[in-house]
Amino acid sequence: VIQVDGKEYEVESGANLLEALLSAGLDVPYFCWHPAMGSVGACRQCAVVQYANEEDTQGRIIMSCMTPVTDNARFSVATESATGFRESVIENLMLNHPHDCPVCEEGGECHLQDMTVMVGHHDRRYTGKKRTHKNQYL
Repeated sequence: VIQVDGKEYEVESGANLLEALLSAGLDVPYFCWHPAMGSVGACRQCAVVQYANEEDTQGRIIMSCMTPVTDNARFSVATESATGFRESVIENLMLNHPHDCPVCEEGGECHLQDMTVMVGHHDRRYTGKKRTHKNQYL
């Protein structure tokens, strides 16, 4: 049993926290984790807050894909620090990525796009040019 945002969830022991949160029906964005390949923790999108004990009100940000589930652990997916962290990660990932997805080869079947929408990133704050490459006519 783990506690997430004040609610208890019965989860499988031995799984990583991201798997447990997803199996409990909670929306946690992720990009680098895949059940067949394991955890890397590189994308930083699955950030949540972990509390040390009942008295801990601040907690610390951890990557849920890198955290094993332990009984009676306390987490938060919805705190301002966790959501703000995830929003800044998505914003940086999308900095040079086209928002006009119809030109993308994925054609709407894009995990990055799904995670971007889940986090709520809609508008680009940066007005500079995106990274471009000179055509080398290969």
